[in-house]
Amino acid sequence: VVSTALKGGVNIIDTAPWYGHGKAEQMLGLALKNVPREAYYLNTKVGRYEPDPVNKFNFSAARVTKSVDESLKRLQVEYIDIMQVHDIEFAPNLDIIVDETL
Repeated sequence: VVSTALKGGVNIIDTAPWYGHGKAEQMLGLALKNVPREAYYLNTKVGRYEPDPVNKFNFSAARVTKSVDESLKRLQVEYIDIMQVHDIEFAPNLDIIVDETL
């Protein structure tokens, strides 16, 4: 599907650690393994991780940094074009988004 989409002109791919609890990034990494990196833009997200309500959201700088590293590994790429903050409305306050997440 990914190969067909790219051949058809799609060049922006969006995913997140939350999608399939990491499986979407992992499978996408496999699908893109032999595709030249300059052939697409890759978006993923930070902030939403676990199905457990207590640990579902974490906007801290430490968790965001860890999330980026985890996504790079799962996607098997050296860089991500766009990082989005997932569900900022669930942050305890906007200060954490401004001071730590970004």
